[in-house]
Formats: sequence, structure tokens, C-alpha cells
Amino acid sequence: MKAVFPVCVLLGACAVWGTAQKPAKTNGEEGRIIALESAWDQAEQNKDANALANLLAENVVYVDYDGSISTKQQFLASVKNPDIAEEQINNEGVTVRLYNNNVAVSTGILPG
Repeated sequence: MKAVFPVCVLLGACAVWGTAQKPAKTNGEEGRIIALESAWDQAEQNKDANALANLLAENVVYVDYDGSISTKQQFLASVKNPDIAEEQINNEGVTVRLYNNNVAVSTGILPG
């Protein structure tokens, strides 16, 4: 019983120390990916299909919130559609994971 108390105190201290840590700063590549995400958001919000065309690869596959899939050309056409109202586009909590220096996975929340 006496040994359990110090272990609990140690685990509690580790938990507090872990939550008190500052978030890791992004490195150069992660920062560039986040900047590209922001450029995408701005281009889409401004219905700037030309800017998006320059940002996206020819073989991009866009998966929307409802699971629908679009090619680059279909996505760009939807961005230019005047029937779709402009909205504020701002990803929250964007994080980037780099794999083998040639793959990046960006995740975030797009409030709707």
C-alpha cells in the first residue's frame, strides 16, 4: 500500500507536466503546408478557380463532407458555381504529419 501512493503521485505529476507542455512549433515544411491550406481556403472563399487550379495536382481527388468524390475539374466547376453562396472558410486546429520527407497529411476542422 505504501508503494502505491508514490506511484500515484508520480503518475499524477507526469499527467500535469504533460498537459502543461506547450504545443510543438511547426517546422518549415509543416508551416508551408499550413500556408497552402490557408491559400486554398482563401481561393475557395473568393471563388478563384485559377488560384485553386495552380494549388491542386491534376490527379487530385476531392472528397466532400458527404462522401461525394470529385475530380479536379468537377471541384473547380463547383467553386465557380454562382448558385453556391459565398461562405467564411477557415480551418481550425490544422495539424500536419510528415512521413518519409515526401508525404504530408494535413487534418483540421472546417466549421459548417
